[in-house]
Amino acid sequence: MSGPAQKSEHRLRAALQIFQLIQAAEDVYTARPWMIGMNPQPDDEAPAQRIADGRMRDVMVAARDVDVG
Repeated sequence: MSGPAQKSEHRLRAALQIFQLIQAAEDVYTARPWMIGMNPQPDDEAPAQRIADGRMRDVMVAARDVDVG
């Protein structure tokens, strides 16, 4: 069973991994606003908010698109 602390840790690890993907594809100055700004890739919603809501998979897909694109 996963408790609230484990869910929070999972979201935090996902956020870090996604941030690192964007940073590697672009740079830190792109990764920061990408995470907190409105992003057209995940339906005009901030990736950080989607992660907080537990929807990491959508954000990971968008981050990988940046890496490929």
